[in-house]
Amino acid sequence: MNAPHKIKKEDISMKASDLSNRVVRLETIIEHIHLSLERIEKRFDDLEKNINIRFDKIEQRLDKSENRLWINFYFMLTTIIGLSGTLGAIMAKGFGWFK
Repeated sequence: MNAPHKIKKEDISMKASDLSNRVVRLETIIEHIHLSLERIEKRFDDLEKNINIRFDKIEQRLDKSENRLWINFYFMLTTIIGLSGTLGAIMAKGFGWFK
C-alpha cells in the first residue's frame, strides 16, 4: 500500500503565497469592474439628461402646434357658420322669403 502523502511546510507556504497573489489579483479586477460601472452609470445619467432636454423641446413644439390647431379650428368653424348664414340668406331671397 502507498503511504499517505505528507504535506511539507514549504508546500503550505507556497500555497498561502499563491492564494494571497490570487486574492490581490481578484481585488484589482473588482476595483477595475467598479470603476467601469461608475463610468457607465455616469454615461447613462448624461444620456438621460440629454433625452429629457430633447423631449422637453419636443413637448414645447407640440404645445405650440396644438395652439395653432385650435386657432385653425376656430377659424374654420366661424368660416363655416358665416358661409352657412350667407347661403341661407341667398336661398331665402331666392325663394322669396324676404320681400
